[in-house]
Formats: sequence, C-alpha cells, structure tokens
Amino acid sequence: MVYYLVVDGVIIGYNIIAPGGRRLKCSTPNDIVVGPLFVDPVCRGRGYSTILMKLPLLYSPYDYERAFDWIEESNIPSIKASKACGFKEYGRLTVKGFFRRLVEDKNGDEIIFCYSKIMNNLDNRK
Repeated sequence: MVYYLVVDGVIIGYNIIAPGGRRLKCSTPNDIVVGPLFVDPVCRGRGYSTILMKLPLLYSPYDYERAFDWIEESNIPSIKASKACGFKEYGRLTVKGFFRRLVEDKNGDEIIFCYSKIMNNLDNRK
C-alpha cells in the first residue's frame, strides 16, 4: 500500500508499507514493514517525513504488532523522523547485490528500527 502526501494539489512525498515476514527477515507476518519513504527535496525540513511515517502506523489496513523500517546510518533526518514517531533501534543490516537483498549484519551500514504498537498505545487512542 502506498500513502501519498499532497500539498496544494501536488504530490510531495510517499511512503510504502507491506506485510512483514518477507524481505526483512526479523519481521513476522504479524508485522508491517514501512518504507521506502520519499519527500521531494524542495519540501524537506518541514516535518513531512514524520507525517508520512505516522500515517501507516495510525491507519494501516493491516492488523500489526510491530512496524519495522531501515535507514542508512548517514541519513540523520530520516532517523530523527523515525525516532519522533516512536521507533527504536533494533539492529543493523547490509543491503547486498542487484536485487538489494537485506542481510542482518551487526556491522551493517543500515539501522533497523522497530515500532511496537502496544508500547506506543495506539490501541488506546481516542
């Protein structure tokens, strides 16, 4: 599923979510995987990444326990957006090969983040 963010009639970003238990091996079928997320470079620095990260957490069509994403360790703005939404560091991975296979690797240059729906009280929202 793709979430689009539209400002003044123009799509300025998107975020893709998928069921877990597939490409990211630490996820299960009870989880979702968030991303890739993209915001138009002209529109960055305005909090749009945080909005795009929160949308699937609040309105996912999937019943999930945890949400995962992974971010290159040098991408500080995306790391800040994930943490602002309640994601916590979970592990590391390396992206390998043409097909961008995800391999858990404690020395990897991508940080895996995990969001727990229960720990963040989304089930109790009003």
